Amino acid sequence: MIFDSPGFGAAVEEVYESLKDVSLGDNGQLVEQDIVLNTNHVLKRLDEVVSLGAEGLMLRNPSSVWEDRRSHNLLKVKPFCDAEATVVGI
Repeated sequence: MIFDSPGFGAAVEEVYESLKDVSLGDNGQLVEQDIVLNTNHVLKRLDEVVSLGAEGLMLRNPSSVWEDRRSHNLLKVKPFCDAEATVVGI
């Protein structure tokens, strides 16, 4: 599943439009990306993808450029909170 291409060095929207024009053949499938209209739109879409077995959604700032680290331009939205680690000391 293809959703981005770090080598483009362009905004998310531009990269997605460029990837739509690339022939992927049997090598992969472009992940559908929507523009968020409002909170209700996000919650409805979240329910849809979770019912299909997904963990949640990734929301990205459409004008942001790919980064190789955590970023405020990318937000994971899930219907539940989970701990991915336990702090055992400082």
